[in-house]
Amino acid sequence: MRPSSLLRRQPDAPGDGGLAGLAGRWARGQTGADVIVAAVLVIANLVIVTWFGTGFIFVWLLIMPYIIAASGTNITVGWTGRLSFGHALFFAGGAYVAAKLATTNVPAGAVVVPLICGIVAAALSVPLSVVAHKRRGVYFSVLTLIVAQIVYSVVQNWSWVGGGSGLSNVYVQNLGPISLVSSDAFAWYSVIWTIVILIGLRALYRSPFGLSCRAVREDGLQAETLGVPTSRLFTVSLAISAFITGIAGAILAYSETTVSPTQFYWSVSGTLVVMCLLGGRFSVLGPAIGAAVYIFIQDQLFQNSASAADALTGGSFLLIVLVLPGGLISIGERIRAMRAGDSAAGLQPPDFLRELFADSKR
Repeated sequence: MRPSSLLRRQPDAPGDGGLAGLAGRWARGQTGADVIVAAVLVIANLVIVTWFGTGFIFVWLLIMPYIIAASGTNITVGWTGRLSFGHALFFAGGAYVAAKLATTNVPAGAVVVPLICGIVAAALSVPLSVVAHKRRGVYFSVLTLIVAQIVYSVVQNWSWVGGGSGLSNVYVQNLGPISLVSSDAFAWYSVIWTIVILIGLRALYRSPFGLSCRAVREDGLQAETLGVPTSRLFTVSLAISAFITGIAGAILAYSETTVSPTQFYWSVSGTLVVMCLLGGRFSVLGPAIGAAVYIFIQDQLFQNSASAADALTGGSFLLIVLVLPGGLISIGERIRAMRAGDSAAGLQPPDFLRELFADSKR
């Protein structure tokens, strides 16, 4: 097997009609799952904007960018198995780019500006990947945290981006003749972005690229021996992760209409990691579920209190470590295993704490 062969789709064997038919049926099943994901989000959005008040709509508008951000973060945390505390850099970076472009007339700005935010965030990931691609475990986590904190300090004292006060009056641009300023229109705008990104991530996860990421997560040395270019894979995966997280930052900026340096703070990265772990980092939809549950509980039960948010983060970690190491998405699997009389079979993913300190002695 040549290097990087796992990053390309392999051709079907000649005359293997049976396997080809099976692959076709599997693909159709995955397409059906994508349709279900889209239908759930569309129906949820329709119900919320029709029957609920502005308070709950605001929570819904917060949930969607965090779904996108957590899903993007999980490419690093869940797919490649590297615990990053620096994704606030990409999340807030996308938000600030959207804020600076809010008063600029960009053609098809409602679509183009978030893509620009994603591209800028991906560009920010390149120097980080160059410095950190050989770092694993706790060294990688600490390095990403330090970089994000340095940027936080710079932004807080940079008058061009508003300094400590941040920027305000950040509104999404029109989509042609369609105004997206109203909460109902913006909700549909956010849902469309969320659906497109989740379906795209599901396709990417099933691709040879996603398979290579998971191979590196399970055993990086063995994957490299088999021909997976681990350094290049890390650079590309971090860029894709940053790109998606940057888009989420733009949508969050439009939702809140303001940006501030606190969005660069390390606790934002920690929140995204908790969302991934809470929902289940070994699944594409797990972080989406974790983000939705986390934001809903934070708003409805703790009223966005800062101290209560810290308590929620700590409680989520305890839940993950002690009760649901596979995240909320593993509840069905746990129930099936308990009914079969084997409560441990298939339920314990690699301990993320062990992975955090992996290679720390190298």
